[in-house]
Amino acid sequence: MALLPVKTLAVLVALAPVGAMSIHSAAASGYVSSPAARAHLCQTGENQNCGDFAAFQPALIQSATTATGFPPSAIASGGLDRYQALDSESATRWQKNSIAGGKLDISWQITSPSTITGWKYYITQPNWQHTLDSKHRLTTASFAAAPFCQASGDETKIQQGIITHHCQLPPREGYQLIYAVADQANGQSLYNIIDVKVAKSAGQVAPAELVNWQKEIATIDMPIAVKAGDVVRARFFGADEEPNLETKVTIKAGEETRWSAILAEAINGQHADIRAGVRSTEGDVTPAQHKINNIYVAEDSYLTSAVISVN
Repeated sequence: MALLPVKTLAVLVALAPVGAMSIHSAAASGYVSSPAARAHLCQTGENQNCGDFAAFQPALIQSATTATGFPPSAIASGGLDRYQALDSESATRWQKNSIAGGKLDISWQITSPSTITGWKYYITQPNWQHTLDSKHRLTTASFAAAPFCQASGDETKIQQGIITHHCQLPPREGYQLIYAVADQANGQSLYNIIDVKVAKSAGQVAPAELVNWQKEIATIDMPIAVKAGDVVRARFFGADEEPNLETKVTIKAGEETRWSAILAEAINGQHADIRAGVRSTEGDVTPAQHKINNIYVAEDSYLTSAVISVN
């Protein structure tokens, strides 16, 4: 993969004032400022219940560099217990950056003199919600194995300030996660998770816009009590069941009364040709709390029904 050009507004700090610190021992600190990383949005207050470390020190999520590009466990927190609040995943837990498909600029704010040897950016698989572990955390299987964007660093210079990389997103739509990794010369890496909502690129036409989701195949809401820890599933059928389309979410404390909207968001994030929510007179379908959420497909879709279950 060719390395991409780097646009930088960084301040290059001369070696002499750094004193005894060698160029290969300059520990990095920083965070992705645009699109804003999950931890950075904790600091700005847009994300809540993040824990004190994410709220006050979003620039210090770093641990050992690995061959896979990911820490061995607890990906969003960089494997650090003090940031473990960042590891919780659900369709509505975190604020999302709205971005367009196609070209994407990703900017870091490097907050201390740092030596970065390389940058990598990974994106989730289209069905990433199915790859979470038993604690509802991201795994390496949640992401495409290869980074969709890379850039080289300059380990002969110490950098501080804003560094921007020009990337090209692979085809994705809806709620996705970008994992940003900055490898340092000292064997440590900065890890940032970024929540994004990807709109259609200019040349992409969605079935929804052509057919306005004419066919309703199921109602999500049921007159049942859903508890924290319950797993809610949507199974889809044509002539036979389509197991690969199943969507499931684990309901967390505080989500019990809006579980149908949470499932609807998960369905929309996983499938481009299925839409769940409340249908407007214009044909748009949007998940809604405290309303009846239904499931729709295109008029010519082979899907004919869906079954909702809670266990």
